[in-house]
Amino acid sequence: MPEKSTARPRRRFFRNIGATGLAASVTVFGSTESAAAANYGCCSLENYPPNTSWSSCVSQADYIWTCNSGSTRACDCCEANHHPTTGYQLSAGRCYQQ
Repeated sequence: MPEKSTARPRRRFFRNIGATGLAASVTVFGSTESAAAANYGCCSLENYPPNTSWSSCVSQADYIWTCNSGSTRACDCCEANHHPTTGYQLSAGRCYQQ
């Protein structure tokens, strides 16, 4: 099992595009609210929409990370119960104003 601090390449990619990716999503979806909802903030969760509570995910977490969705909004993200062939079974996130 990977260490919790190890970020998967997909996560690093989406974290790095941050505001640029959100701006591109706004073009597609028409508003920041719709764009953020389509990707659960900036989390890029494997299961969208999230399929468990934040506390339940954190208690079993394989990965927990924070990302910024624009300059005034941030999200905490969680993936848990990794299975080698089907991926993460649990995903959760919470977004907030900074």
